[in-house]
This record gives sequence, structure tokens and C-alpha cells, in this order.
Amino acid sequence: MKFLSFRILLLCMVLPPVLYVSTLILLERHAQSVYEEKIQQIYIGDTQPLLEGEIRLREAIEKNIQGYLQKRRLIRWGLNIRVTVASEGGILLYPSLTQISDPITEDRHRIAAENFQLMNEDLIVEVDSEIPHNTPLSNLILGLYVFFSLMLLYFYHRLGLKRIQMADLERQQEFQRLQDQESSHRRRLDDLALERESLGENLEGIKKALLEEREKASKSENGMIEEIIRLEERLQQNLDRQQEKEAEIDSLKEQLDLYEAGKLRTGKQKAKDEEIFRKRFQALYKNVTLHQRAITGFSELPEDLKIRAEELIHLLNDDSGKVTIKRKVFGKKNRETVLEVLFSYKGRLYFRKAEDGRIEILTIGTKNTQNKDLEFINNL
Repeated sequence: MKFLSFRILLLCMVLPPVLYVSTLILLERHAQSVYEEKIQQIYIGDTQPLLEGEIRLREAIEKNIQGYLQKRRLIRWGLNIRVTVASEGGILLYPSLTQISDPITEDRHRIAAENFQLMNEDLIVEVDSEIPHNTPLSNLILGLYVFFSLMLLYFYHRLGLKRIQMADLERQQEFQRLQDQESSHRRRLDDLALERESLGENLEGIKKALLEEREKASKSENGMIEEIIRLEERLQQNLDRQQEKEAEIDSLKEQLDLYEAGKLRTGKQKAKDEEIFRKRFQALYKNVTLHQRAITGFSELPEDLKIRAEELIHLLNDDSGKVTIKRKVFGKKNRETVLEVLFSYKGRLYFRKAEDGRIEILTIGTKNTQNKDLEFINNL
């Protein structure tokens, strides 16, 4: 009963009688409507004998209705049909309560007149159907619903048995899997025990070898430390030489650029050019002041960099907000903020804002003079 739902059991018990009663009611209503419609079509039959007085109207109605009902199979199986036919005046025509007389001995004219009078009235046909209990029809309906209910119960019973079998099979498979896993773990434990013994033997050998290596290491440790110190000193010397060589290379590159541009000048020529640049900048750029180092650095630039540098000075003079700042090189506590600007990739310009709102350009140079320029700014 574990897999048999109580709701299914209750449904199989309650559903057959409910469906049985509902089916009887629906079948009675259907039979009543069908038989009533059919009886209204055939209950009078042929009107010619009635108008000629050969047969009374109630006798014709009884004959037609009885003939129709005797052919209905559902009536033989237990369906009860009660039919009443009456005139508007309340004369009951069917079922007849009087004895049927012989029309031969009676006046046919009177019978015809009586039939004609009744036919002119609106005849009322009422049909009432009922399916009693414990009849073949009702027992068949109940048996069908009980059979379907039992089949439903049997289906869920078989489904529950299959679930039980599947659960048993899963438990058996899980039990077998656990047994196999246990056997595998036991074999693994045996292998680990053997491996542990082997590792213990290897550990002893390693300990002995470690002691020997420690003795050797303690003897050579002092010599290794001295060798490391010597190597570090040589490395530092090489780094110092490398920096000196890089500085010489940068200086030579700058001189080479000046030689190639034909601008390697004497001291007097430099001073003269710087004075020209200073006067020119003072005349052209009223919102910008250039430090002497900036003028000197500008004069030492190649011609292509001078053009780009002067474009940057012009932009600072007009609107310093349009200049793209690379970084702040100074600006900590008690230090004025100095800004770095790039031009032509390797050009560098450093400026700050003076108290009067003007732009003060401190130095102009290249990537090769950057360290010297930053040192100069730091010493301001």
C-alpha cells in the first residue's frame, strides 16, 4: 500500500455510484425527449379511418403508442415509459380507462364526429421516463462503471508494484556498488600499507643522505657566502657602468642630432640665439613666461621639435585648459604643482601656474634630458 494513493482508492470507491446516478438521470432525460418527440409524430397515425368513424381516437392512440413502445429495446431492458395523452378539456385519451367497444355495433357518424371534435382540440402529450434500480439496463451501467473503477485501481496497483520492483532493484544495485567500493578501498588500504613500509625505508635512507649533505653544506657555506658577496659587488659595478654608458650614449645622440642639423654652436652663438628666443616669446605670448632653462632647452631642440614646442606654447598662451596633461610630477604638501606635457612623442615640457594667473614654463627638453629637467625642477 506504500505506492497506492489514498485519493485514488477513494476515487475508485466514490466515482462509480456518482457516475451511475448521473448516467441514469441523463439517460432518463434523453429517452424522455426522444420518445416524446417520436410519440408526438405517430400517436394519431392515419386520420382517414378516424374521420370515417371506423375506429375511436383513443383506440388509435393506444394502438399506435403501444406498437411503438413494444419495439423499443431499452424498454425491454428496464426503461419505464409512462405516456399520457389528454385534450385541453381534460379528457384522458391514453391510457384508456374505459372498455373499448366494438365500432361495428355503434354509429360510425357519431364516432367520426367525436373523433373530429377531439382532433380539433390541442392534444397534450406527456412522456415520463424512469430507469429503476436492479434492472438489466441499470445493472449494466453500474457494472461498467465498477469495471472501469476496478481497472483503474488495478492499473495503479500494477504501477505501484513496478515502483516497488524498481526501488528494490535500485537498492540491490546500490548495495552491490557499496560492496564493490568496499572491496576497492580494502585493496587500496593494503597497497597503502605496503607503500607506507616502502616509504619508511626510503625515509631512513633520505635522513642519512640529508645528514651527509648538511655536513657538506656546512663546510662549503662560508665559501658560498663570500662568492655571493663578490658577485653582488661585481653586479653593482656593472650596473653603474651601464648607467654611465647609457648617459654617454644619450649625450652622444643629442650631439649627433645637432651635428646633423648643423646646429652645434659656440657659446656666444647659443647666448645670442637664446636672447632672440626670449625677446620673441615675450613679444608674442603675453600670458606665458619662460624660465631661462626653458629658453635654453628650446634653443637646443631640433627644428622639427621647435615647431611642435612653439605650437604647444601658443596653445598654453591662448587656453591652457585645452592642453593634454600627461601627469603631475610635483604637487605634494608644501610643493607647487608642476605639470608634464608631451609633444612629438619624445618632447617634454614642464610648467606651473603663477600667482598672477600666468603660465610659467620651467623647462623644455626631450626624453634624454628628462632626468636632468626633473632634478632642476626639484631644486627650484
